[in-house]
Amino acid sequence: MQFILTITNTNRKNLFFVANDSQVFSVFSLLEALSEVFKNNVDNTYIVNRKTGSYLRTKPSVSKENELESISISAPSLFLAIDNTYAVNYPPILKRYIDSYINVTKNNGSYITPVGGHIALIKNIKRKILDNKKHIFDSADYFNIDPYLIGAILIDEIARLAPFENIIDKIGGSLVGRNISVGLAQIKLQTANDLIIKEIYNPNIKDKKLPFLKLDNEARKYLYQYVNNPKHNIFFAGAFIKYIIDFWSAYFDLPKHTEIIATLYHQGYGKPHNNPKPNERGKQIIDEFYPIAKKWLTEK
Repeated sequence: MQFILTITNTNRKNLFFVANDSQVFSVFSLLEALSEVFKNNVDNTYIVNRKTGSYLRTKPSVSKENELESISISAPSLFLAIDNTYAVNYPPILKRYIDSYINVTKNNGSYITPVGGHIALIKNIKRKILDNKKHIFDSADYFNIDPYLIGAILIDEIARLAPFENIIDKIGGSLVGRNISVGLAQIKLQTANDLIIKEIYNPNIKDKKLPFLKLDNEARKYLYQYVNNPKHNIFFAGAFIKYIIDFWSAYFDLPKHTEIIATLYHQGYGKPHNNPKPNERGKQIIDEFYPIAKKWLTEK
């Protein structure tokens, strides 16, 4: 196998390595990557041992475009790219990674393509939806909203995150340093904290640290543990949908226009008025993903 992408900190130190080996993407920490190279499992890479520690370097015979420095992206840049609604301005190295992901995914089963995003395997999305079926219905009951709408929004968010799923799972909260989106429902940490402040949903009312008056790095890392939990993540999604509906209630009856709710979910709750319009992503969530969610969630 060989490394096709590396994730660095802001000082350009490699922290995580993404490898492609026979249709499988694997993500390694630095220590794990060193072990793989030591066992000769990685092509074109060797170990440099110094007093300050051990490092990985690309062999001299490798072309410049495939050197470790050329295939690196900083964690903040990666999170920024993932947070983009439409993936049109990715850095070149991320585009190369996406091309590899698409080539592998096309050979592994049926897939869907979210508007502005990349293909995602249906079997993987369905598994995640069914694994969290109880949380979806519990969240819908708690906030008195449509469970299939939650399911449809989750399908969109899961599909959109699919190219980066293994990377994010590996990185976890170790590099949380900005207002990133988290979990199946892609809840921003600031949004979660705001929902706690507004007393719409609190994942742990006994935790005196919640909510935070200001989200600095330490606060984000702390809150991340709650927001990344699948149950709380889906409850935060339900809470945000409920907040959007209530926020617009004096101007527009959103429950009768779910494509608007689906649009506002990823655009933000906006400024209420009496003539909102859905975007293409919101339309796809309702026209394509809502029937799929209802089918999966009602299967015996």
